Amino acid sequence: MSSIVVDCKKLKGEVIIPASKSILHRYLICSYLDDDYDAIRDVEKRVGVLSDDVRATRDCLLAIIDGEDKDEVLKLNCHESGTTLRFMVPLVAAMGLAADVIAEDSLVNRPMKAFTDELEEHGAVITDTMSEDGKSRTFHVEGKLEEGDYMIPGNISSQFISGLMLASDKVEGDVWVCIEDELQSSAYVDMTEKVIKAFDMGRGDKVIEGDWSNGAMWVVANDILGGRLKVKGLASDSIQGDRQIIDILNEYAIEESIFEMYGDEKHPRTVKFDVSDCPDLAPVIALRAVKSGLVTVIDNASRLKKKECDRLQAINDILFKLGADIHIGVNKESLVIRGTNGESIPGTDEAIDTYGDHRMVMLATMASLLTNQPVKVDGAEAISKSYPTFFEDIKKLGGIAE
Repeated sequence: MSSIVVDCKKLKGEVIIPASKSILHRYLICSYLDDDYDAIRDVEKRVGVLSDDVRATRDCLLAIIDGEDKDEVLKLNCHESGTTLRFMVPLVAAMGLAADVIAEDSLVNRPMKAFTDELEEHGAVITDTMSEDGKSRTFHVEGKLEEGDYMIPGNISSQFISGLMLASDKVEGDVWVCIEDELQSSAYVDMTEKVIKAFDMGRGDKVIEGDWSNGAMWVVANDILGGRLKVKGLASDSIQGDRQIIDILNEYAIEESIFEMYGDEKHPRTVKFDVSDCPDLAPVIALRAVKSGLVTVIDNASRLKKKECDRLQAINDILFKLGADIHIGVNKESLVIRGTNGESIPGTDEAIDTYGDHRMVMLATMASLLTNQPVKVDGAEAISKSYPTFFEDIKKLGGIAE
């Protein structure tokens, strides 16, 4: 595990946000369904260095291209990419291919049973096997998916629904996805629909845009720094749900101006943000909340517990260790943060554990904007999952990352 000492207080200049990880997963699969294999092979020439997650999807598709006409079991390693896993299982099942779809490390405990059970109700045969050391999990897929109504829970992962939407292209007959319970992260389902439609219209090459999930951290950093950064590559009319960070920052600006005029420091105003549809924004909102003069409640955050780590607990632990006034709400599904009204927090000489989670690496790093000293980030290599050039960008902008 590698450590890095970071300080972002002197950041200034222009940062170009890399291509959206979520869109690239869908772009690659739709390119495969369009038989545009060159788009898959050459994707790095178009968008630059791939994150670990997108590389996993690309490599799985290349393995399918190479092996789909051979009489052998495909080996598709998803590594730690939940999107890759939840897209590949229905895809090979829809094609009637025999495949071992492999999950590793933090991905092995992600929920899958409700999804695989429903696939088995429609023709797939799936054997779920955990390795003896618990570090990998293999979904052996056989059979072929059939048409019909698929009942998918909406409160576990929207990726199940998106995976079926993409795979339905290879199913003979109609696939109807019926969503049980309330659909969370609905923006990602909307994204899948829009990417599919773009390919249907022959405009698949137009869907790639900057990643709002990664860009949101820079947008908030720019807000904290008073506008010293130019954040490039993010579409204001984006199909990505995490563009909501702009609305959140606008709400902070309004509420803080009201508090500045009429507020009582002993009883600051409270703002509440529901992250059920945008869980990746939770660490970004938490960072902005620490600087605020308000009390911030990040609510409906139970799904954060089922990410690469328990992000609800991890956000709390990281910011608390750095000196923020933060705690988990009594309902165990929220974070409550009392801001400093622009004052710095102490920081610590101790290393910050980021739990092998790329989002926590970004949070701990950008928290150095608010601390009285640099931050030592443990497990910094996890950033390659979504943003491999993150620390390079920090150094180009005048930050410390060593």
